[in-house]
Amino acid sequence: MKYRYIAALMLIGMCVSCGQKHEKTEPNQSAVQAPLPGSPEEAVMVAGDLALTMADYDRCIEVHNLMGRHFSKRALANPQFQRDELQRCFQSRFLKDYMVKNQIAIAPAEVEAETARLLKTNDVADVNALAAKLGIAPDHIQDVIADSLIPLKVQGHIITTLSDDVMRMAYDIDERVMHVEVADFDNSPSDEELSAYLEDNGGSLSAYLGRHPQLLNGLPHVYFVRMGYLVNGDENESDVMRRWEALRLVAVQQGMDKAIEKCESEKMSGCVVMNGKDKPLVEERSEDNKWAFRMPVGSVSEMDRTPVDRAFKITLKLEEPQPLDLHDPAVQKNIGRRAMLDTVPSLHLTAQLKSAFAMPDVDLDTVARALDGHYVSNEASYYKIKSQHLVASKQVIEMLSDVKPEEIGLFSNPILENDRLYVFRVLSIRQPSDADYLAHRDEWLKRRSDDPSLEMLNRWLQNKVPSMATQNIVPVQAKYGILQPNGTIR
Repeated sequence: MKYRYIAALMLIGMCVSCGQKHEKTEPNQSAVQAPLPGSPEEAVMVAGDLALTMADYDRCIEVHNLMGRHFSKRALANPQFQRDELQRCFQSRFLKDYMVKNQIAIAPAEVEAETARLLKTNDVADVNALAAKLGIAPDHIQDVIADSLIPLKVQGHIITTLSDDVMRMAYDIDERVMHVEVADFDNSPSDEELSAYLEDNGGSLSAYLGRHPQLLNGLPHVYFVRMGYLVNGDENESDVMRRWEALRLVAVQQGMDKAIEKCESEKMSGCVVMNGKDKPLVEERSEDNKWAFRMPVGSVSEMDRTPVDRAFKITLKLEEPQPLDLHDPAVQKNIGRRAMLDTVPSLHLTAQLKSAFAMPDVDLDTVARALDGHYVSNEASYYKIKSQHLVASKQVIEMLSDVKPEEIGLFSNPILENDRLYVFRVLSIRQPSDADYLAHRDEWLKRRSDDPSLEMLNRWLQNKVPSMATQNIVPVQAKYGILQPNGTIR
């Protein structure tokens, strides 16, 4: 069987709607005419014959809240976020219009099922309590729940209406079995390489900083109140957990002060406010605490477990990044090292790899161990490799979707991601048979339709949403503010 997956990614995006084309229509004048400034109907983005209103934008924020993506005031006031959100919200507006034109409806039973799931997940009794907990207007909650179902609903529609040829090619991409081996290495530059880069980088460092201006500031800080129960060998863990859960529920439902009050009243039961409002726990932003920067002040963490206590943290305040001293040689080195990790393959490492790969019958596992790298080898379907994260690099996984037959057995060029340098090669590919396709097509369709990453929907949107648009960000900034370089909101 010929390898047909080479063109499939392009066809999925361009033909996934079964050959549908943009129809040339006259602009809808009522959609592009702006109502009174400051009204919910004021247009904040217009493309083609569709307009996104301020009310639509606010609804997008409510859907974020419903899905557990609570943005801080600082995030909502960030001009870059606002522009990106206008684009994303317009896609939502486009999907609603597409549903109307194609007579796609969300059944009441689907809304009821999702409502029941949300009530259970958020541990609330009814939709009014759900709205209060998630920061959504009570009279909007049912509409917001319905809106949250739209992307998967449309994705299911476009996938199940693919032409047979496109469906088969997409299936072949997911289900072909690949034997792939991947090695990754520390991409840190040597001191000599870093010095040379800082002395003569041809403007690449300036260009990098232009794309990553956040590096000109230090990390933001978060201030936490931390409280919980001490543990000892004589006490039953389940008893501690029961008290911990009750205390955390007070923090979630009644706030920080009530939780502190409850904890102080239970000192004899081992409750301790380890860090109060007067002496908070201060942390730089990290993978462990990034949730605090995405949620409002007063948000409560999950379990914060140590050998001596079972605690949780409540966000007290966020401190904005402070500008770095760019004249400080240590700061210059840190920024230069960051740029090199992201953009420049380590020269001493690539020289060693070239030498090793020039040898006959290269054993990548041996090369990886010799250069203090990591090695993985998998023989699995592309879908399994991607969905189970059998390969750590997202870029490598993306490249695996388009490996050509003539590239089997060849080493890739260096790939930089997460401070690591990756190389891979595909040793074999086995395409699914016609019998495989007939036996598992419906299962594949269901899986693809329910894919929460919305990969196929996003590919489809790239080719369907009008590319020419006009933004009016003023109403958004009037409501949510404008984040200033010094961290204040105007």
